[in-house]
Amino acid sequence: MLATLVAARAFAGDPPIDIRTRETALAATIDLEFQDALAKGVSGSVLLEQDGKVALRAGYGFVDDTKTAPFTVETLQPSTAVIPSASVESVYSWYRSAAFVRSGMTAAGWETRKDDAGHIVQISHKDIAAAHLEYFCWRPDDGVFLYVVANGDEKETTRLLNRAMTSVRDYGHMPVTDMH
Repeated sequence: MLATLVAARAFAGDPPIDIRTRETALAATIDLEFQDALAKGVSGSVLLEQDGKVALRAGYGFVDDTKTAPFTVETLQPSTAVIPSASVESVYSWYRSAAFVRSGMTAAGWETRKDDAGHIVQISHKDIAAAHLEYFCWRPDDGVFLYVVANGDEKETTRLLNRAMTSVRDYGHMPVTDMH
């Protein structure tokens, strides 16, 4: 019911917002950050898991300039860090599967951060190309998984990611350094 109410546009010209799940303070913060970015022309989708439960699952804006298809968590992306032609939902399924290597990813573009004792504190991947940003982040000590896909001005998509990761840092215990 909430998703239906939130997905309705206030005015005919407003871009669509498709919120399927929004359950925690961190989820509400990231949702508001995405809505702010949407007002600046950024569209995309996000999935946030906290402590093993999906806390935010949402799409914002339109897929392309024709403004005919809304962005959802099922919207296929032409290329992702994980799976060619994948959606936010399918990347989340991959993350929850045995295929995701929780001992550290070694493929190009992946970063595994460890503390001084060698314990993994974050596995992440950031891909930014022109008007497309994709960010995958798992922080086991904080119980947080975040996957963001955003299209729009590179400055605004980067600003969105920085704000979202600052919120994750403020929620959790481990500092965010270079958003990777």
